[in-house]
Parts: sequence; C-alpha cells; structure tokens
Amino acid sequence: MNIPYQIEGFAFSMIQLLGITVVMSQAQWQVFIVFVPVIAMCIWYQVINSCVLGNSGVIEEYDSPTKLLENKSSSFAQLVAEYSVRSKSSFEN
Repeated sequence: MNIPYQIEGFAFSMIQLLGITVVMSQAQWQVFIVFVPVIAMCIWYQVINSCVLGNSGVIEEYDSPTKLLENKSSSFAQLVAEYSVRSKSSFEN
C-alpha cells in the first residue's frame, strides 16, 4: 500500500532534482565548478577515514581505524597485533 506513495515521492524528487540541475546549469554553472570537487572531496574523506573488514564476503566491522583499534577484541585490532608481531620477528631474523 505504501509502494505507490514511495514511487510518487521518488518521482517527485527526481523531477525536482532535474529541474534544479537544469536551472543551475543555465544560470549558475559556476556553482558546479565548486560543487563537484567539494562533493568528491567529502566522499574521499569518508572513504579514507573508514575501515571495512570483511570475512568470506560478509562485513564484520566498519568504523574508523582508531575506534577499531581501541576495542582489543575486534578483528582489526587482532590483525594489526598479529602483523606487528610478525613484522618485528622478520626484522630480528
């Protein structure tokens, strides 16, 4: 019963977005010169400051590396600890 309202809301949003895009591209195309790089930088910042750890195609953990390292029982913290131990032993040999 909600599907027609959801489709209507989506269609209205897309029409509105298309209209705004057309008006902006006609009148204020300079906004795109600033808008596109800012959005790209925001997405890049989100990706670079996040850590996703998966196992067998399933996401086990997703958070910032700092928060994942604070939890000593997290898979990420255990992976980093194991890497540190192996790195130290390989340098000592």
